[in-house]
Amino acid sequence: MLEHCLEIHRLESLCDTVFRSAIAAMFQQETDAILIMKLNEVYQTLETTTDRFADLAVALRDVMFKHV
Repeated sequence: MLEHCLEIHRLESLCDTVFRSAIAAMFQQETDAILIMKLNEVYQTLETTTDRFADLAVALRDVMFKHV
């Protein structure tokens, strides 16, 4: 279980990097303000989702260590 929690953390960190790159590319390449707002909301939602998975992995790890 611990290895899964660590993998979730690794993937969440990778998602952070992808998120920052996507936001930067969006503002450099896109000129349509409405599309920027829509894409930004999608990217923010995905980032929040990955953050919640990382929170879940921490909670699972904590429970696991309490009962070991």
